[in-house]
Amino acid sequence: MCPSPGPGPRTSAPTHATSPIYPRGKARVLSLQSSRTGAGEDTAPPCRKPPGSLPYSDFSGSNCRLLAVLTRACPRQTHSRSSARLPKLIFDQNYRTNASLMISFYHRAGANHTFDSSLHSLCGRRTQWEPHSSESAQLARAPRRLALQQSTSPAAVAPSNSGQSAVCELSPTQSSAWLCPWRDTVLAGKAECGEGHFVNGIQCLGAVSGRGGGQERDPLKGFLQQRSSVRAQPLGARLLSSAENMADPGDNVSVPNFSSLLQTDPYLKPHEKDLERRYGLFQKQLTLLEEAEGGFDQFTRSYESFGAHRLSDNSMLFREWAPAAEAVFLTGDFNGWDKFSHPYKKKQFGKWELQLPPKEDNSPAVAHNSKLKVVVHTKGGERLYRISPWATYVTKPSTSVIYDWIFWDPPHPYVRKHPRPRKPCSLRIYEAHVGIASPECKVASYSNFTHNVLPRIKDLGYNCIQLMAIMEHAYYASFGYQVTSFFSASSRYGTPEELKELIDVAHSLGIMVLLDVVHSHASKNTEDGLNHFDGSDSCFFHGGARGEHPVWDSRLFNYSSWEVLRFLLSNLRWWIDEYGFDGFRFDGVTSMLYHHHGVVVKRLVLLCSESGFSGNYAEYFGLHVDEDSLVYLMLANHILHMLYQDCITIAEDVSGMPTLCRPVQEGGCGFDYRLAMAIPDKWIQILKEFKDEEWNMGNIVYTLTNRRYSEKCIAYAESHDQALVGDKTLAFWLMDKDMYTNMSALIPMNPVIDRGVQLHKMIRLLTHGLGGEGYLNFMGNEFGHPEWLDFPRVGNSESYHYARRQFNLVDTDHLRYWQLYVFDRDMNRTEAKYGWLAAAPAYVSTKHEGDKVIVFERGDVVFVFNFHPTNSYSSYRVAVGTPGKYPYLLPPLTSPDHDVGLIQYRLCRALNLTWNISALTRNILAVVAQWLRYRIKLDSDDLEYGGHGRLDHNTDFFTEPIPFNERANSMQSTSLSFSLSSSSSVSEPHDPQVYIPCRTAVVLANEEIDYGN
Repeated sequence: MCPSPGPGPRTSAPTHATSPIYPRGKARVLSLQSSRTGAGEDTAPPCRKPPGSLPYSDFSGSNCRLLAVLTRACPRQTHSRSSARLPKLIFDQNYRTNASLMISFYHRAGANHTFDSSLHSLCGRRTQWEPHSSESAQLARAPRRLALQQSTSPAAVAPSNSGQSAVCELSPTQSSAWLCPWRDTVLAGKAECGEGHFVNGIQCLGAVSGRGGGQERDPLKGFLQQRSSVRAQPLGARLLSSAENMADPGDNVSVPNFSSLLQTDPYLKPHEKDLERRYGLFQKQLTLLEEAEGGFDQFTRSYESFGAHRLSDNSMLFREWAPAAEAVFLTGDFNGWDKFSHPYKKKQFGKWELQLPPKEDNSPAVAHNSKLKVVVHTKGGERLYRISPWATYVTKPSTSVIYDWIFWDPPHPYVRKHPRPRKPCSLRIYEAHVGIASPECKVASYSNFTHNVLPRIKDLGYNCIQLMAIMEHAYYASFGYQVTSFFSASSRYGTPEELKELIDVAHSLGIMVLLDVVHSHASKNTEDGLNHFDGSDSCFFHGGARGEHPVWDSRLFNYSSWEVLRFLLSNLRWWIDEYGFDGFRFDGVTSMLYHHHGVVVKRLVLLCSESGFSGNYAEYFGLHVDEDSLVYLMLANHILHMLYQDCITIAEDVSGMPTLCRPVQEGGCGFDYRLAMAIPDKWIQILKEFKDEEWNMGNIVYTLTNRRYSEKCIAYAESHDQALVGDKTLAFWLMDKDMYTNMSALIPMNPVIDRGVQLHKMIRLLTHGLGGEGYLNFMGNEFGHPEWLDFPRVGNSESYHYARRQFNLVDTDHLRYWQLYVFDRDMNRTEAKYGWLAAAPAYVSTKHEGDKVIVFERGDVVFVFNFHPTNSYSSYRVAVGTPGKYPYLLPPLTSPDHDVGLIQYRLCRALNLTWNISALTRNILAVVAQWLRYRIKLDSDDLEYGGHGRLDHNTDFFTEPIPFNERANSMQSTSLSFSLSSSSSVSEPHDPQVYIPCRTAVVLANEEIDYGN
């Protein structure tokens, strides 16, 4: 029995609670999907509109005025390190026909500032601020100025009487953009296209360029076209042309399948040059890898030469990259911790190398399981003790908070016995954390997961596991997102060999295993992390402020560094080759894609919405996009899919970046899936803020279907994010404290439990069927795990009470957790048979606000949901499409097939035919009748699932050629009997009815279709 860390059970969580114990705690960012909370049922997602429709816009009307407060003076000393520095915009007070706009901005030391791509396309060149060398971090942060001379004023500027600010007013067909120094943000004007719809909205987080309507000419565009070679000479930095640093649109970069991408999403056409440039940067990196490293295959196997290795002759090789180090030594158990006896030899490009011969008895100089340290001497005279970034095993002694580097070289390493499973068409993911995978109050082990959890996952019907917190992290409460050792499997769960066995056993069950990989940032730890490995702050990371995440309190990688690319790309291959992982869920992709890291900031432009991402395409192209990290992700996906055919990559992105899940050869980023992160937030919002009678069916459907066409999504009703302290599981939101006392199946359900059990099943099934091309469940939530997740920490007296999964609740037969478990199992098994996740997007035929009914078809399967808390419906007509044909005829009409005879009669009536028709016609109708026959395959109201058993599963549902809700057919049901005589006449039956109980969901499948299973 685990002691509770608190004074009593918590029945509700604070609405806006944030956890101070999670350094990585993600800021609440509204995504493309979740930002439209007011969308009605008739609202269609912009990416799903037909190509001929107009682009989506946040604004409408024929005129637009930009009101921007331009701060004239912005003393640097008045701003803290983390606050935004406002742009200093200096206007000549005599600005009339020959005005001079001086844009002065502060350049953070060591940071690259790239002008907005839309302006570059006007200039015809690509330019970039780039420091001369890595020593640029030592340069003074002096202001840089770029003077733009223009003969015609784009706007009339009213001088400010106070001398502090001025108001700038632009016409709809003009544009203006000013560089804002804070994380490469752009303060942008708004333009209108010729059709009268705004192409680019006012965005602080995205630069835009104006497009004039009609024959009007933008004077700023004309000026920039003439001044394509503008140069500025800031202190310590030079302005490079595109020929020196990146692919220029004029280089005729050819994206192999680019036309396919533009046909899929025509709204990308205005950003064609940006996409071509990105692909050009990717292509350039591949070429450099081929020239300098012999190709990406050799480059990504650098884990074979970096770190510590025993060679075939038992000699030892040690290699590190420490460019700022003055000297490097190796110490450890093997030399009695002598700090100077074994120096590394300095090589080119900041590399250091040490070779040790075998001992006299031919055994290796460093034995398996012995401790090591790298001793780094800096140019400033410091002596630093470090763990190799390439260390494959680290442990923490019970008496210390610092991890030790352990040389792992077992005499009998684990040998995989089972082949990898093939990539499934329908991906059903079980998200799991090894350490909490036990009802006991302790850190669970790899072996426990192998023997006790894997059989459950197999029984539940999941075909993929996503393992969290595997990469070693010193702080357990970080949930694995503050990684310290990137090549080490966490030792708190066991040894590397036990993890290899876990994955191998999963493969034997036909289950793929994905790693939750964290390449978006790293822990700030120094002695047992990457931070300041060689004594500098820019060894693996950006120097200065650009190298620190403003929210997560962690370090940010420099993806433009050659050795950082070596480290990260090799890290991906290491987990696949060494451990047998089948792919990755990339964490924090939004933070990687943008210099602003997706953090919602206060807008500097009036008339802007407060949402993080609106879906405006200007937000995805321009100065604020970090193209170094974007190219890294393209490289990673390209290499992984080239080397491993069945590799799966998933992006955790909240922004809705276009092309993220399109192939690299189309100009995309190459991910297989993205997480549909708006869906769980929507469900939590509904449960928090709305009564059952107020649920908006149209808004729910909109959120579940609002995803980019042809880019696959992983849908989920809740993940680990929703279960963390400060929030609650979906079941606990529904049933709260009643879960402690009223979950027994031996007593009748009270109203709270009844409501919670029914809605828990319906929410998960609706998300499963409508939300994406894959489905994810966090461990324990399949059976309605109560409470929340909280790891041991000082704030909860180091308690493990909430850092566990209570599988014992499922194993207790008389508790209703078992009923939820069985429903989740049968839901996955039903999908495995009918394959709706691999089918085309669903067609939603009904979203009735008054009835609270949702009906949709997907993969020749019909889903019917009645969310009304009290109303049940008899005689409810359901629209369906046209099913397929079948290769056999039916028995003659004299057979006792009552269902066939009845549907013949109903078809005659629907087609205005008399029953006295030929036998041939009746046989044709009989064939049609059997073609359109449906039966219940999953019923949330089944007694086995904790329902009320109000539906008869022997009922047949027959379609009729009666158009309904814009579908060619519709159906009702019958279980009525009737008689057939030898003269082929039939008595007229009663009108059959469909019964849809309240808070019930059913899945109907055509029994005559071969679903391929």
